[in-house]
Amino acid sequence: MDHLRRVHESAYFLHKARGSADISYLASPVSGGGVVVGQFHQLFLLALQEGKQTPAALAQFVWDVLAQQNQRVMKDGASIESAEDNLAELKREAEQFEARVLPVLKALRVAP
Repeated sequence: MDHLRRVHESAYFLHKARGSADISYLASPVSGGGVVVGQFHQLFLLALQEGKQTPAALAQFVWDVLAQQNQRVMKDGASIESAEDNLAELKREAEQFEARVLPVLKALRVAP
């Protein structure tokens, strides 16, 4: 039962990332504490929960969320303007997330 509650709470917080970067920590049952997980990484986790599996699919999912809100990815302090460049940057971030961050989040049981 505790596992189901944790999954439900995690999904709630990940869905909040669709419109806000207010939550920057997710709970880890392994460490017993919070783990820093930024908005894009939370959205990548949400995309994984919704069945997206490749960095390109994760990037497209996040771009769709941002585009609906008329937001853009920031890089080097400036907003990236074109959809293609936003997707390319998100794909690069998704590849790094998959290679470096996701294994850690899985080990901490923050990610499925």
